[in-house]
Amino acid sequence: MKKGLLFILVLFSIVLITVALLQLTNQKTGSITIDSFPKKASVYLDGEFKGETPISIKNLTFKKYTVRISFENYKDYVEDVTLTGNNPKTIIYAILEHKTFSINVSSDPENANVYLDGILKGKTPLVITDIVQSEKHILEIKLDNYETFKEEVNEEKNNIFAKLIPITTHLIVTSVPSNADVFINDAFVGKTPFEQKNLEEGNYNIKVKMPNYRTFQGMVTLEKGKTVEVNVALEKTDVYVSINSNPQGTNVYVDGLLMGKTPIELTELSEGEHILKLDLDGYLPYETVFNVVKNNQVILNINLLKLP
Repeated sequence: MKKGLLFILVLFSIVLITVALLQLTNQKTGSITIDSFPKKASVYLDGEFKGETPISIKNLTFKKYTVRISFENYKDYVEDVTLTGNNPKTIIYAILEHKTFSINVSSDPENANVYLDGILKGKTPLVITDIVQSEKHILEIKLDNYETFKEEVNEEKNNIFAKLIPITTHLIVTSVPSNADVFINDAFVGKTPFEQKNLEEGNYNIKVKMPNYRTFQGMVTLEKGKTVEVNVALEKTDVYVSINSNPQGTNVYVDGLLMGKTPIELTELSEGEHILKLDLDGYLPYETVFNVVKNNQVILNINLLKLP
């Protein structure tokens, strides 16, 4: 009795399994379930619109399908799916990528800093890639002494050339040793290292002076948008004579030779006695003798007497 009941149960189980296998074997359709980020993307099956994500497309015959997922300002996601009796169901989850574009950036002058949305990308000329298409982008091109170039860019406006507009002049004077006096057109302006912007365009006489060193003198031409650097290595001298007067601008004669006007520094005199004469209209002439010794400074400050 027990053996018969057991036989019946085993036989019934075999029948159920066989029916299930037959049902799977006889299944003729399948499904494709599709989701995406972001959602609400359009779904196309073999080019035919089926709806928006998330979506499940059912009752599909077994074969190969092409699934395309589209969303505005994102790249299309495309995947081929083959449904079979052994693989009747497929799930697709697509993380969509933003559409991007590139821009070519150049400028005159070159080597200007390029910023996209406030982030430094490099120097001109430059190609910037992988720019998200759907967002607003601001391009800035910056260079010292020039106005900042600023423009909105997109996938259509992607070839940018900036003719930079100069806004100022820039003069830099350095010396070794530093802390030397700097004169522009004989007017004292500061000590090295010295920097000045916004001078008028044109030619300037630059002097760099320091006690016990030979005076440097040279001409520079300043133009808007350009930086002019004057780097001076001062040459030490064994002789240093400084002559000043009140008032200044007095003619200075040493041993009968006109040397210039006060204030003046002399570094080429020979050792020994020299005759100094100062001459200025409206004032009594001044004359004295001074002695030059190597490695000793001679500093003369003279008050002239005005004629009655």
